[in-house]
Amino acid sequence: MATGPLTNWAAAITVRKLHQTGTASEAEIRALAAEVAYVHEPELAAHPRRARRLEALDAETVRPRSLKGVRFVLFDHDGTLSTLREGWEQVMEPMMIRAILGEQHDRIDDRTYQRVVARVQGYIERSTGLPTLRQMQELVGLVRQFGFVPASQILDVHGYKALYNEALMRVVNDRLERIARGERSREDFIVKGAVEFLKALKARGLTLALASGTDQADVLREARHLGYADLFDGGIHGAVENLEHCSKRKVLEDVLAKFQASGEAVLVCGDGPVEMREARRRDAIALGVASDEVRRFGWNYVKRSRLIRAGADYLVPDWSQGHGLLKALWG
Repeated sequence: MATGPLTNWAAAITVRKLHQTGTASEAEIRALAAEVAYVHEPELAAHPRRARRLEALDAETVRPRSLKGVRFVLFDHDGTLSTLREGWEQVMEPMMIRAILGEQHDRIDDRTYQRVVARVQGYIERSTGLPTLRQMQELVGLVRQFGFVPASQILDVHGYKALYNEALMRVVNDRLERIARGERSREDFIVKGAVEFLKALKARGLTLALASGTDQADVLREARHLGYADLFDGGIHGAVENLEHCSKRKVLEDVLAKFQASGEAVLVCGDGPVEMREARRRDAIALGVASDEVRRFGWNYVKRSRLIRAGADYLVPDWSQGHGLLKALWG
């Protein structure tokens, strides 16, 4: 570790130690270092016109890296490959607001209501990509902090997660049922070109793994319904009922350990800041997918900014130019 960051981390820990003497311990510094979220390329993130095009493709280079040593590719699921859960934020937001306000929900004054809305929206923005259980842990804290719900009526993380999942699964199951009835096709819920890109990677002999903040059983079921579960010979990994477990971080660690691979041997593809940060921390190559989940193709510039700031090396809006992308990056 460089001296500068070490000094800053130690200071950050020490100033929060009220009525205590001494400084930060090695364990405390290591714990903080594992969670710190650096901001990368803020000027580029704020100005799409400064984008550096990757050859003649609708893709962007942020930090050129060589992919010739890549042997393993780790994919996020929702928003990167699947759009079955598109709109989850619009499900989580009202659920969280109602949980915080409790019986005051329909009669609280507008100023207070908007203050709650702002806190919830801000947290959802920051937590994109985290396991649902971690998000519900924050919700428990918000419910307690605002104080509208009696302590005896506050649910634990599993209780709030059950409420959220019930609402979200109504949306997901309706979409799956429409596919089953022939009213919609699988392709209506897959980011454009994703399956072809996965197959092209497999044809190159690469090992593919899928990681998601969605529950293990649900992400496996959804990948099977969309028809690409069998392409992930590195496994499909979802969240478990454990607050200490962050699925994407754990899967990346497992891939590196299992195959004794260096960071440069791993490509991480995702539409959220969590997987970009985890790739950057391990010197893996980060490919951000700034996907428009409603259209399933084209750029989402809010995601673009978020992904660059989190450490993406390359950016694409979708997988429609997958073969050109492979040629440009691998040769």
